[in-house]
Amino acid sequence: MSGGELSKDLPKGKTWLKTYSRMNLTTMSGWFGQLVSPVEPGTLAALVKNGRRSGSTYTGKITFDQLAKVSNWFNGSMPQRPDTEATVTYTLRLDGRGLPSRLTTSWTATDFLDIPQWDEKTVTTETRYSHWGVKVSIRPPAKATVTTSLKD
Repeated sequence: MSGGELSKDLPKGKTWLKTYSRMNLTTMSGWFGQLVSPVEPGTLAALVKNGRRSGSTYTGKITFDQLAKVSNWFNGSMPQRPDTEATVTYTLRLDGRGLPSRLTTSWTATDFLDIPQWDEKTVTTETRYSHWGVKVSIRPPAKATVTTSLKD
């Protein structure tokens, strides 16, 4: 992990934190990341089926339960969901080739893990997709920039 608020807690000279934490790998990152992946064929089909089309944009709603049935991404991102009928509202835009270019999702954290502060709060995430078909190379960060612990 790197960037954002984490940066201030890293030791001097380190820009990456290597961790194996169930909290970091699934729950927290899932709750505040994009729960919906339109690059999964089944998920894209569900969004199109449940959505209303206007030009190259689909808007609609899909429940957590519906997502769980079609999306490995959702199941990995949101492993704990007390309310399977919770609804994700979405706007999906397609580019000129019919590929996803922007997805905005919102859901209300009702009865969210029995944490009263979260009741009725809305989580909104926007993801942009570009450069479809371009070759990419993902390299690990230099070992000298990685740490496994944060500052005290």
